[in-house]
Formats: sequence, structure tokens, C-alpha cells
Amino acid sequence: MMLWLVLLWRPAAASNWEQEMTPGHISSSGLECTSYNEWRACLTGTESSITLTTNGVTVACTDPTEAAAITTYIRDWTQSGENGLDQVLSCDGVSWAFGQCGGNNPSLEIRAGGGTKICDGDCFVSSSEIVMRPCIDNENWGGGNGPTCGDRNNLIQPTQTFAISTGTSSQSSQCGGGSDSSTPATPTGLFTFQAGRCYPQ
Repeated sequence: MMLWLVLLWRPAAASNWEQEMTPGHISSSGLECTSYNEWRACLTGTESSITLTTNGVTVACTDPTEAAAITTYIRDWTQSGENGLDQVLSCDGVSWAFGQCGGNNPSLEIRAGGGTKICDGDCFVSSSEIVMRPCIDNENWGGGNGPTCGDRNNLIQPTQTFAISTGTSSQSSQCGGGSDSSTPATPTGLFTFQAGRCYPQ
């Protein structure tokens, strides 16, 4: 009796997360946060690129070593007890800062494309920066190219769509926002996140 073993190689798909963020309080138990945490859990730490997009701003990391370090940090982050900066990584000459921000329910804050201050009360970022806090459990969930907090200092935080996409050469599962597409959606609002569930390829 002969046994044949056939191995089919399939290129690894990117992992994506997209979520519309609307002005006002975003709950840590809401879809904005829970889908984000599901996406984080899908990351393998072997991603070869990561791109954040919102409100006309795109921040990309295409260096495979640094992209893997960034996605590993995002995947493995846990609450530390104190707000502020935990880690700064650099990719393609751009800073990616990470830390904790929030009161009763601290959130991972990602600040990419410029400054490295985390949870410093600054509610406005430059045209090259994105700040994301989708689990902060209040109205200060972030933004890009403008306000990053709720109605503070007469800044109007508009609806935004966060989009995050990653590429990889060795990922064994795909994280997506409910679609099999590995192409990140083009943001149509001001803030969109792409995240979601893990499913086998």
C-alpha cells in the first residue's frame, strides 16, 4: 500500500482590523474595544509590516524586524498600573510609542508618526501622527491629524475610522474584520480600525 502526502503551500494572509469610532464615550465592553483585543490576540509577532490609517494620515512600518517588534508589543501588552510611556520603537525613521492611558480601565495607547509622549493630556496631534486608545472607556479614544480627545478645549473630535493592516511571510492564522480579504479597507471616515477574529486559512 502506498501513501501519498501532499502539502499545499499557501501564502500567509495579512491581518486587518477596522472600526468606526464615534464622538462620545466608547465603552471598554463595546465592539470597538473587544474586536481590537481579538485582533491583538491574533498577532503572531512574525508580521513583516504594519500600517495605521485614519483621517488622511498613514503611518507605515515596512522593516520586517521592527514590524515584528511592534506587533509583538501590541499583542503582549498588559496593564502596568501606571499611566505613561513604556516603550519607543523606531521603524523606517518614524517613532512608534506605546504605554498605558486611562483611569478606572487603563488602555494601551499607540502613538505613531511623531511624538513619544503617552497619556500626557495633549489632545491634538500633527498631520503626520495617529494616537489610538480604543479601550480607554471614555471619550478620549484617539485620532489622527487633529483632536484625540472628546470635547475638550473647544476641540471637536469627529467620527473617525481607524484601519490597521499587517503583512507577514509566516503567519499561520488570519485575523480579519469579518472578511476573507487581506487588503485593508480604505478609510472613508475620520477613524477606522481593522481587527476581528482569528480563523484558519
